[in-house]
Amino acid sequence: MSLGFASMFIFGAMYSVQPILPMFTEEFNVKVSYSSMAMSLTTCGLIIGLVVLGFFSDRIGRTIFVKISLVGSLLPFILMPLTESFGWIIFLRFVQGFLLAGVPSTALAYISEEINKKFISVATALYISCNALGGMIGRVVTGYATEHFSWEKAFYILAASGVFVFILVLFALPKSRNFQPQEASLREDLEGFTYHLKNPSLLLMFGLGIVLQLSFNGIWTYIPFHLTEEPFLLSIDAVSNLFFAYGLGVIGSPLASWLASKIGQRKVLITGVLVLSVGVLFTMSSSV
Repeated sequence: MSLGFASMFIFGAMYSVQPILPMFTEEFNVKVSYSSMAMSLTTCGLIIGLVVLGFFSDRIGRTIFVKISLVGSLLPFILMPLTESFGWIIFLRFVQGFLLAGVPSTALAYISEEINKKFISVATALYISCNALGGMIGRVVTGYATEHFSWEKAFYILAASGVFVFILVLFALPKSRNFQPQEASLREDLEGFTYHLKNPSLLLMFGLGIVLQLSFNGIWTYIPFHLTEEPFLLSIDAVSNLFFAYGLGVIGSPLASWLASKIGQRKVLITGVLVLSVGVLFTMSSSV
């Protein structure tokens, strides 16, 4: 439960700025491409953090990085409202993205080491569902709070929720009992990484993940700009309602896991790609 809450906060923090990017454009008088860097640089920081923090978690432990990630992720929400420079906001978002990686880089390893093998698939599906739920809550809360108060107060609300989750993890997350520290060098880790890049089947999966995440993240990042302009002219409050659709991922992950065991992973993957593609095409409509 505590790991699920940690994941919810991490992904809520990561995607929290998406509904308010148009407001950043107006308030700081920056271009759309520059405003969107508050999301894209966070993703870059996350990618770097996954590699770096994942390496150290294999040698130091799992739970310590979950706690560091939570504290490090909530601090930028306190600092960003204090600056009048959008450049500093982007920098803090990059740092936040790096620190956010502490949870996803260790969570699945922690689950595989500490959960009974009979329930690993269920636990993994529930963890991924928490990711989706957190992404939805972060967007909706930020959008609603910004519309009714300000984006600064929205960030303070997220920081307060981060403190609550940290306290919960501090007392509720069980210590690692089966963790075995690795002694491999960084060079050996990199060799293992490049070994996987030589596997055509894995390259296909990596490529699929990159393409799907690019299209998925791109749509959610730019659709607020699209809907706050002609012919829609929606408020940020109204745009935030759109992110409730993201909540389908809460049931989508366990459902996909169950279907994969019945009809096979290949069919589930193909169906998922087709559904996503059709959904993207629907966004070209002029009807909300």
